[in-house]
Order: sequence, then structure tokens, then C-alpha cells
Amino acid sequence: METQHPDQLYRGRFGTLLVGSRSKLNDRVSLYEETRRTTGYGQAGLLHAFGVDLVLTERWSTGLKMETGTISDPLNGDIKRRVVALSMGHNATVLASSL
Repeated sequence: METQHPDQLYRGRFGTLLVGSRSKLNDRVSLYEETRRTTGYGQAGLLHAFGVDLVLTERWSTGLKMETGTISDPLNGDIKRRVVALSMGHNATVLASSL
């Protein structure tokens, strides 16, 4: 007789629905918004992301992203998620890098 659940870490079926848009204001600035809904066995959630991308020069770019939402987990309960991220990138003719 097995006393433990062998499928405890099995994620089962899950799905993600992503809806969003991107608007290019000019050659240097673009804005985006997206909503992500995840469902299935285990974690489920609804997250909203907003961001702006800026082209500083021909080679340098930067961006700011904000994300907020709730992730529901049957074991851990609801997790409020609030994230702010800053990115920077450099593009040369041979090499592209970002942070």
C-alpha cells in the first residue's frame, strides 16, 4: 500500500491566455500592455503588465516594465505580485547584449 502521493508534483493540464497590444508613438518610444490568465492544476492567476521601451541612440536602448496581479496556489494561498523592472541594451553590428 502506497502512503504517499506519487503524482504530487505532477502539474497536470494547464493553459495560458495572453492578450495585449503594442503602440509605437514614434521612432524612439513604444508602449505595450498585456494581460495573462493562467489556469489548470495547481497555480492559477491573472497578471497585468505595462511597459515602455526607449531607443536612446542607434546602439543603446532602455525599458521600464511594471507587472501586477494575483497568483492563486492551493498549497500556499494567494500571492500578490508587484514587479518593476528596468532594462538596458546595447546593439553593435556583430554583437547584441542586454541587461
